[in-house]
Amino acid sequence: MGPSFTRDGTLANTPQGHGPSQAPFSPKKRADTVFPGNRDAQGNRLPAAAQREFRLLRRRAREGSARVHARPGMSLKGEEIVRRLSMSLSLPPLVQDAALLVLAKGGEARLFRGRSAAAAAAASVYAACRRYSLPRTWSEISEASSITRAEFGRAYMALRRGLNLDLPPVGLATYVRRFSTELKLSSQTLGKALNILDGIGDHPDACGVSPNGLAGAALYLASVECGEPRRQSDVARVAQVTDVTLRHAFRRLGRIIGSKE
Repeated sequence: MGPSFTRDGTLANTPQGHGPSQAPFSPKKRADTVFPGNRDAQGNRLPAAAQREFRLLRRRAREGSARVHARPGMSLKGEEIVRRLSMSLSLPPLVQDAALLVLAKGGEARLFRGRSAAAAAAASVYAACRRYSLPRTWSEISEASSITRAEFGRAYMALRRGLNLDLPPVGLATYVRRFSTELKLSSQTLGKALNILDGIGDHPDACGVSPNGLAGAALYLASVECGEPRRQSDVARVAQVTDVTLRHAFRRLGRIIGSKE
């Protein structure tokens, strides 16, 4: 698109087009040199000497790109894993940028020494999800990043302590709404489950119970009372807990409700 002019014929100061992305970690801001393959513009095969020269140029271009785009404390592999996790978990760009920023700060503070890039990326993504109150569980993120819960937990706790992150907890109501959507329950059942959780409050018997299990137990009880029963195995699968954990949370929920009656 050519330059634009105002009505009096002077050149307008407003730039035209979208332009490059202004996100601090956007890959669109990169402008890598691209060398062709083993054929010229007409499709003719290049001589062997020219092919070797282009292979050398491509390798040097990649090495130079890595040096230019690498940011202090953040490896390109960790950045790539964060982008892949964000796509796999359907996270908005705002959360992805926050995860990249946390990854960079954690790297600068040397909090990931001795830890894999996948663990560092998973911990950064979870911290960003907590920052914006997105309901993502440890199991969900560790499974998407192909690491164990223990490895992910150690990296996250080191990141939280090292950066002194004050992250708000994701409320049970957020998980209940998400699980209700996946179980295809009505708004009446969802409201009943939320009322059950509101009635629990800070009851001491609720301490030590898995939050996912408690949210799943409230939904299971509400679905039975509202005539939309769901199997315990289905609720446990959606809540990402075992059937035993769900039954334990359900029994604990029953005792809490019985003690208040």
